[in-house]
Amino acid sequence: STALNFIFCPSNDSLPWVTADGGSTWTEIVISGVATSGETGYGHAYYSSAKSVAADRVTANCFYLYNYKTLKTYRSTDSGVTWTQGTSGSGGTTIDSAAVVGNYKLVSVPGNAGHLFLSGGQAGVPGDSNPGTTMLQRSTNGGETWTRVGASPDSDGCIKEPYCVGFGAAKGGAYAYPAVYFAGWLHVSGAYQWGLWRSFDDCVTWESLGTYPLQLGSPKTIDASKEIYGLVYASMGTGNSYIYRTAD
Repeated sequence: STALNFIFCPSNDSLPWVTADGGSTWTEIVISGVATSGETGYGHAYYSSAKSVAADRVTANCFYLYNYKTLKTYRSTDSGVTWTQGTSGSGGTTIDSAAVVGNYKLVSVPGNAGHLFLSGGQAGVPGDSNPGTTMLQRSTNGGETWTRVGASPDSDGCIKEPYCVGFGAAKGGAYAYPAVYFAGWLHVSGAYQWGLWRSFDDCVTWESLGTYPLQLGSPKTIDASKEIYGLVYASMGTGNSYIYRTAD
């Protein structure tokens, strides 16, 4: 949440670690009801691209953790020292197990306290039919409750198998919410289409930024300029390539 206070989530079933002094010292994060050995639920395999932690972009000292074993979101308001399920401590919504796989990503929205998005991630292995069952979900109350982004399954506007999600500058005028970008499948004109997509109206409608660039591989992350509307970046393949779109 600051230049000195941040959280690191290793893979291979490790627990998260928090530092308050820029990495000079670290404390392992242990949350009641969450496994501390075996498959802990924060990052199973080293080759996955899961992202389990996000810092609130407005509220100081506030972090969120998602655990795929408990299917819960946890929040800390004291720089990662103590944690509760959801915001009320009463447990929060349990996320549908079909909605996320090992490549999920938890991200927070700039300028909006408590706003989170969870992209379910790339599903299956090469040769499987697409899209998979994973979803794009959002919370506007710090992970206490979650709702699906997009239309109902198999209708126009439905989002499936979102690889990643990010945010950029708002379009302006009547549109003050940050632009939302995702890479994945969107149901358009009666069929699912893969591509990079943008919404400037808080996820009401989506426009295509491009179809699958096969030569670059699968996108791992996507994000956009917070100052220039339409300037978007995505890391592709194994993370050693990138693409960008000029502002429009």
